[in-house]
Amino acid sequence: MIAGNVHQAIVKGEPSSGRFRVLRPDGSALSLVSFGRCLRDDIGVPTFYTEAVMAASSPQVAEGNDGLEAHCRAALALAQERGNELAIRYLSSAINVVASTSHKA
Repeated sequence: MIAGNVHQAIVKGEPSSGRFRVLRPDGSALSLVSFGRCLRDDIGVPTFYTEAVMAASSPQVAEGNDGLEAHCRAALALAQERGNELAIRYLSSAINVVASTSHKA
């Protein structure tokens, strides 16, 4: 899945991001997020690609340009990791509201 995101970023020239769940050797699941970008030269030829993959619950994870949305997404990742369905519902709703209002601004 990450390789597919990398490919799309190189082909389209847009930043890539994704959320993934992987199984650890002990059988537990880990939520990951990835962020990447393909840099191009002066004539648009892809020349360099960089990507970061980290735990979704990492406090350094901040998605998007809106700080409130980034914090809500980080809290959502924690709620999902802990299986807190009520928090997942409320945070998902909050993210939808924040995302829809930030696009109008």
